[in-house]
Amino acid sequence: MRLAPLPGAPMKTQLYRHFDKNRNLLYVGISLSAIQRLEQHKTDSKWFNQIATITVQHFNSRSDAQWAETQVIHNENPKYNIVRTRPPIHSCDEPTSTDRVMARIPIEPGPFIVKRIAEVLNTNRAVVLELVLRGTIKRIEGMEPIRISKDQLIEYVKRFNMDPHL
Repeated sequence: MRLAPLPGAPMKTQLYRHFDKNRNLLYVGISLSAIQRLEQHKTDSKWFNQIATITVQHFNSRSDAQWAETQVIHNENPKYNIVRTRPPIHSCDEPTSTDRVMARIPIEPGPFIVKRIAEVLNTNRAVVLELVLRGTIKRIEGMEPIRISKDQLIEYVKRFNMDPHL
């Protein structure tokens, strides 16, 4: 059994689901290797012995897998996933997620295309397009392809404290 990808093969992030014998969802997670992660759960998870079935989906990017994982957690309610309802408390010296994203905003004045905004927000283009279509991120009117100004990006980051899926 090969656990590592072939040399030159693209790394795909895996979203895995663990089910019990009654097909109840126990846990969902993402990893570059669901098999290796299963070994960690064997050691670290009190619910490991309840696993009867495992499914795995492959994603081309970690951000796509994270988006899917979030959707599964909120829509399928796995028994053992911990869902934070509030952001974690940070020490005064630790940068917040907003600080980290603000540090990734390019120094050039913009405007930026959707792909560049997705890189800054550490998400995928589909999420950014959805945010633009809903009006959550304002776009520069009349420009094609869609362009977003630096000020509009900064406003979004500050307003939503960096949950790109709001």
